[in-house]
Amino acid sequence: MSSSFLGRAREIAAVVAPTTVVTALLFYFGYVALRARFRYYGVDLDLVDLTLQETLLYGVEVLYPPVLVVALIGLLVTGLHAGVRWLLAAPERDVVSGWLGVLLVLVGLLALARGLVGFLVAGVSAGEHFPVTPLALALGSVAVAYGGWVLHTVAARRHDWSGESDLRQAARRSVGWLALVGVASAFWATNEFAAAHGRGKAEEFAEGLPARPHVLLHTREPLRGVPCGVEYQDGGDEAGAYRHRYQGLRLLVESGGRLFVVPAHWRDGRDGGTPSRTLVVPYGDEVRVELRPTPRVPPRTDC
Repeated sequence: MSSSFLGRAREIAAVVAPTTVVTALLFYFGYVALRARFRYYGVDLDLVDLTLQETLLYGVEVLYPPVLVVALIGLLVTGLHAGVRWLLAAPERDVVSGWLGVLLVLVGLLALARGLVGFLVAGVSAGEHFPVTPLALALGSVAVAYGGWVLHTVAARRHDWSGESDLRQAARRSVGWLALVGVASAFWATNEFAAAHGRGKAEEFAEGLPARPHVLLHTREPLRGVPCGVEYQDGGDEAGAYRHRYQGLRLLVESGGRLFVVPAHWRDGRDGGTPSRTLVVPYGDEVRVELRPTPRVPPRTDC
């Protein structure tokens, strides 16, 4: 009874543990991507009350490209490793194998040096549009560890190292530390990719804003801080209590009884013009919201 119970518990743990790790990673990378996405519109993600399911869905979206790249790299590495094993199988090819190991170690050390520069000098990594620093650290550690393994294999055969030498023990410790550097750097690179992915999605969303449903706001009192590009009309007494009308808005997100709306033509200010702003409008008796499909709105030239 106890042995079967322990066996069943191990099976459950083997299934639950990876699922928990994957869920945590999806939530984390989804959070990073969403934070960068809403920051593009000047909105702190802490103000947006998204559910766990919504965050996980964004996390799945972020992980598709890295997983595909890792799978392709895995196929390539498998083929290259098979070629290296063939090279190491024959002692007469030890000279070529040795030079290959030296080349891998040198390339790995150069990549690690580049990664350390980006890690220690904040201005270098901050100006990167692609995560060069973490990738250099990850690939450099892998190249050094693999090149060291090739050199150790050749040296052990030529010098008949049958016992547990001090060099072998030091090599094992070094491989462990290099593996830690590689895993941490790969996590860092994926984190940078998630942030870049979020910014890219924000820019893509901004380009499609003119074609999204039109948000019309009818308010009792005039709104303050209306962003440029939003048209205002005062309907007068004939319009009733909700006389103030605002059009030219699009919905960014709804959260906690609030609408986060943006102009139909979003400007980030990189062209020297006035950057757009996000307008936060609470639900309530003071505001009425009207949604309607709309054709593309010509861009405003006075902003």
